[in-house]
Amino acid sequence: MFSDPDPIPDIKKNYPYFRFDGFTNKSIQKKWNMVILENDYIQVYINTDVGGKIWGAIEKSTGGEFIYFNDVVKFRDVAQRGPWTSGGLEFNFGLMGHTSTCSTPQDYLTKENGDGSVSCIIGALDLHTNTKWNVEINLQKDKAFFEVRSSWFNTTNLPVTHYHYSNAAAKAGGDLELIYPGDHYVGHSGEVGTWPYENGKDISFYKENNFGTYKSYHVVNSYSNFMGGYWHDDNFGFGNIRDFDKMPGRKIWIWGLSGEGMIWENLLTDTKGQYIEFQNGSTFNQAMEKSSLTPFKHREFTPYDSDLSSELYFPLVNTGGMVMATEHAILNVTQLDNDNIRVKLSALAPLDTSLSIKSFNKNLSRHIKLEPLELYTWDIEVPHNQEFEITLGNSLLQYYSNKKHLITNRPIHPNEDFDWNSAVGMFTKGIESEKQYAGLKNGNRPLQLSQEFYLKSLALDPAFSPTLNRLAYNHYRMMQYDIALEYAKKSLAINTYDPEANYIFGLISSKLEQFSNAMGGFAIASQSTAYRTAAYTEMAKRHIVEENYHKAIELCDKALAFNQGNIIALEIKAISLRLQNKLGPAKEVLSKISDLDNTSTFATHERSLIDDENLIDLNSLITNELKEESFIDLALKYKTYGLRSESVNILRSSPKNAKVLLWLASLDRINQTEWLNATVNASPYFIFPYRAETYEAIQKLMKLTDHWSLKYYASLILWKKERIGEAKKLMRQCGNQPEFVPFYLAKAKLFKDEPKEFGLAIEFAKNIAPNNWRVNLFLIDHYFERKEFAKAAKIAKGSYDQNHELSILGMRYAKALLKSNNARESLEFLKDFEVIPFEGATEGRKIYRQAHLELAIKALKTKDYHSAIDHAKKALIWPLSLGAGKPYDPDERLENSILAYSYEQLGNSKRAKRYNERVINHGFDPKIDKNSLLLLQCLAIQKKNGLKEALSLANKALEEDTDNIVHQWVKARIKGEIQDAVYFANLINSNPKTDEFQMLTNFLESINK
Repeated sequence: MFSDPDPIPDIKKNYPYFRFDGFTNKSIQKKWNMVILENDYIQVYINTDVGGKIWGAIEKSTGGEFIYFNDVVKFRDVAQRGPWTSGGLEFNFGLMGHTSTCSTPQDYLTKENGDGSVSCIIGALDLHTNTKWNVEINLQKDKAFFEVRSSWFNTTNLPVTHYHYSNAAAKAGGDLELIYPGDHYVGHSGEVGTWPYENGKDISFYKENNFGTYKSYHVVNSYSNFMGGYWHDDNFGFGNIRDFDKMPGRKIWIWGLSGEGMIWENLLTDTKGQYIEFQNGSTFNQAMEKSSLTPFKHREFTPYDSDLSSELYFPLVNTGGMVMATEHAILNVTQLDNDNIRVKLSALAPLDTSLSIKSFNKNLSRHIKLEPLELYTWDIEVPHNQEFEITLGNSLLQYYSNKKHLITNRPIHPNEDFDWNSAVGMFTKGIESEKQYAGLKNGNRPLQLSQEFYLKSLALDPAFSPTLNRLAYNHYRMMQYDIALEYAKKSLAINTYDPEANYIFGLISSKLEQFSNAMGGFAIASQSTAYRTAAYTEMAKRHIVEENYHKAIELCDKALAFNQGNIIALEIKAISLRLQNKLGPAKEVLSKISDLDNTSTFATHERSLIDDENLIDLNSLITNELKEESFIDLALKYKTYGLRSESVNILRSSPKNAKVLLWLASLDRINQTEWLNATVNASPYFIFPYRAETYEAIQKLMKLTDHWSLKYYASLILWKKERIGEAKKLMRQCGNQPEFVPFYLAKAKLFKDEPKEFGLAIEFAKNIAPNNWRVNLFLIDHYFERKEFAKAAKIAKGSYDQNHELSILGMRYAKALLKSNNARESLEFLKDFEVIPFEGATEGRKIYRQAHLELAIKALKTKDYHSAIDHAKKALIWPLSLGAGKPYDPDERLENSILAYSYEQLGNSKRAKRYNERVINHGFDPKIDKNSLLLLQCLAIQKKNGLKEALSLANKALEEDTDNIVHQWVKARIKGEIQDAVYFANLINSNPKTDEFQMLTNFLESINK
């Protein structure tokens, strides 16, 4: 299990969620709520307690798993909030993969459908984007597949990041072949490779990926809607069909076949072995920051838009593979010899139709009648290299042997003519920074970073309307409505019909209660199809508040004419009909809402108001981890529509926490004093408000009480909105009143750039809870920044002794010992220390390696070459207890250089030569190999082959990255340009992450080179 939720707000990454820090290697028996869907052909297991993910799927005649079924639940620190467990089929909506809801209970319901099928529906709010998603897992009685029907709604009036990926798992062994039509792949950063053949390997076979590190292949350049895999040793496989127009992205994830990846086999399962992931998504790749510089940018979810898609998952039984699949059948074709082909057809649904083949000299047809998963085999004479076409029934399936009809020629490399330093270039960087919300590096804040780029864009072109509009959006998000209005007006002064400018002008004017301006802006925005549905929805909102229900319905219908999935327009229409006592039509609209959003709290509540016979209790529907958020979300809908009393009733039925009580204090005027007292006396633990509406409510309540908690909550919202100065001001106003450790740790985070305030905050936290490990971690990191490593080590040791399960504390202790010149003590501690790994966890092994290398270099200085050899060889080891497996090609140039030099000094030239050859043959890749150990490779080459060849490697590195100061330093050292070398060395040392460089220079000094 996982535990220890972090009560300190994580503004930069998880807010308004919290992450979990408690992981364990100790197993327990636990019951999980598992929904099982089953027919005569397959079984589907859904774990509603773990993100609502499909836990596995089994083909019944063979017992084969076409979706990997993990036999244990081993949570590991992999996901956005920490805990994640492998296998099954995971649903990801919002900002990024392994999303905030992937390991916690979600809302769900089951139902039997009129067509005889059964469904389990999973639903969740994504608090990062304020969007709502549902997944209906449907199984029909006479089909050998299950369907996943996804519905995702932007229920906000702003554009948000669009990320939707389904993440399924399959076992890695059994001579697995991955069947992905396409001719290239791209990586997370937009890097391009060829598919399925690359560097002489057929990488579509799992076993051929025995090189490099983890693999993320986003296969592109095919207009096809199927993919899958086949275990040739098992004569069994898995397949997927999805809507290409909704989900064009297809990805393969492989942990890596070296120890680096295989370490995860035992970490994530007991007996099921290693797995791969096959994924579908709404974008061609899961774009990271650098992908913005390529054609593969980030997507945006427009206001009130809906994303409705469908996928099928099915087994392949004895087909030998797959060349085409539809919801009716799976087809495989193999060449038996030069003159004959074998056609295998496996039904996914009952078939009673014809199977035809056309070639240059043949037109053959047979009638077939098959039950699901029944296999039909037909050997046909078709000469090698002769094209043919296979058709099932009336286009139930169609296959062309010339696969070029599926290949597209989409540009996959950047347009080199695009000027990133132009106004358009800076605007593009800005909008990409907004959408790369969850993955910005170096602690960058999305609004702040995008703002910087937008202002640079305006400096180049003050009248560039797209930039003016996005700045207006940004300031609107930051609740700076007057500033936002000025940017919107500047854009309108360029083009009064600009639809985006009119729409944002309408939003801002509504906030400022300038309703004539708002309605005028929305009216002009509605003339554009891009903003039509959103503009009509905003206008309908205004009319329902004014109790003009007839006009509200008229505008909702206009909005729905352009987006039938606009869930907010349907909600406004349903309320408007109910309030006119048109209960029959209101029920019809509620049915439409439920069809789109089966776990809709709104439809459930509205039915209770109508007294519908199909009642579901709201508390029985809301089963997710953060139930209060669902009640608040529903209550605020009614508040927006001017129905305050209904908001209050919803909140009264909610589980209570400070946030719910706060809203009751704001909305229930009669009992306001009672609710307000309850609010300030409620626990502030895990109360992370984030909405602009909540900030507005708090501002009014702060006029009634001076309690610190309201100032704290308001400061958190301002902090999230990146209004840092005002957030600090409110935090200061809280003074030292709170007896609440997370307050002071949050304050320390916020005041990290102000040493005095930071120090005082930590001091108060320490006084309140001297043994709190999170307080101690703050102190440890504080001493690390001040390079007071002995103090850091002392606190880390004491805290770790009390919290042995927290490997983060043990890691800090080992590192503090190392940094305070106690490498031996660090290694002694690491002998009995075990890291529970997390994705990308290499810190423990780095400390271990660095400690041994420092001792080896120290031994060189005293000419103790035997000790140097012993430590250098130990530095080559990858202890599994330290949480990282050995990759295929680790950088061992420093270790091997120490060994070569030591053996040379001992007169063992044969061994010295062997280790020198290892340095030379490191296999330098200038695209990824940026570190200073290149110098050792150049020196080894120079010793063996001369200066010219050494300079050739240094130049090759610089050609790839001309501004790389490390490689400039290497070249200066090789050429003997001492002054330049010193200059570049000083630049390198100004970077805080210079451990490798410092070890290298210490080594060179120890051997006087």
